[in-house]
Amino acid sequence: MPEIAEVETVRNTLKKRILNKPIKSVNVRYTKMIESNLEEFKKVLVGRSFLDIKRRGKWLIFDLGDYYLLSHLRMEGKYHIRKIGSKIEKHEHISFLLNDNTELRYCDTRKFGRMHLIEKENILNQKPLNELGLEPWDNNLNTKYLKEKYKNRPATLSKKAREKFVEYARNNGELGELLLFCFLETHLGAPKILTKLELKTSTSHYVNGADGVHFLKLPDGNYQLIFGESKTYQDIDGAIRDAFRSIYNFKNGINDKGNQKSGIQYEKSLISDNLFKEAFSDEERDFLESLIYPTKNRNFDVDDAFGIFIGFQIDVSDEEKEMPTSDFRKLVKSRVDDEVSKCLTSIQQKIVDNKLQGHNFYIYVLPFTDINSKRKKIMEAITK
Repeated sequence: MPEIAEVETVRNTLKKRILNKPIKSVNVRYTKMIESNLEEFKKVLVGRSFLDIKRRGKWLIFDLGDYYLLSHLRMEGKYHIRKIGSKIEKHEHISFLLNDNTELRYCDTRKFGRMHLIEKENILNQKPLNELGLEPWDNNLNTKYLKEKYKNRPATLSKKAREKFVEYARNNGELGELLLFCFLETHLGAPKILTKLELKTSTSHYVNGADGVHFLKLPDGNYQLIFGESKTYQDIDGAIRDAFRSIYNFKNGINDKGNQKSGIQYEKSLISDNLFKEAFSDEERDFLESLIYPTKNRNFDVDDAFGIFIGFQIDVSDEEKEMPTSDFRKLVKSRVDDEVSKCLTSIQQKIVDNKLQGHNFYIYVLPFTDINSKRKKIMEAITK
């Protein structure tokens, strides 16, 4: 899923390859991608050149002189530059033939990308750019700006986020949920569909089931739905044991409390019910539903996988805390390596004991010193 960094890279690359080359023709093979009148779209573009390429948010802005062509890559969009006459690939839906006999082709597996043709004088006065906030590194994006912008809103973003957390002094689980989310999104590259935090109806209400659901696109074009489980214990062995027991119960729809529905299929129904509460487009929502429920038109496979976060305590003496930073870091790393190495056999056995063979597992471990106090301090800092 292209974010601002990837969109900026696309912009800089295209600027080196396509500027000031008159457009000879435009071929649109999937018309839903064009938000403007199709015939006007083609008529305006032919004979003009891309004079510059700018970016606003995740929109690419192609400068045509008196018009702008806006392009959003959405989930999987990309641009190809091909020689004229080369084979058109399956998902290359729009082609711009340039006067040097090369083609700029827009490729999009999921067909979510969109293009708008807008007169230059109206660019900031109409959708989509008039709905955007400031750029992330804009000097005006500061506390004063945010307070002014949201002062009349009954529930600001930060207030809503804090209200999702159970009181930090009474809850031992939410830090693990938050860290698991961070690892799966940033390290594994698996975007979030839903987290347990978003399903809590009050700050004291727990929700059974997975701590979060993410999806991961595999190199072969298939996908995995990743269900999260987090445990933060003093004892790493106990955390691993309970994590796999929870996954076993979750997979088999077993709930120790007996008063709530649970299990993978129930979780998938929760995802479907909550998709309309998220900021997804119709196309994105249709795609996510296709991950959950098979259809005859789905051209990919989806497997269930599990992401696990284990937080555990390592003991450090006062003397060791006074060691030089580099030596202390080596000491901690060595202890963590030892702890994890000891657990590998146990993890493999837990997979067998809980009949979880055939699934992929993404396991993250993080050590804490004095885990109870550190957990409360971190959660206190987040919620306040």
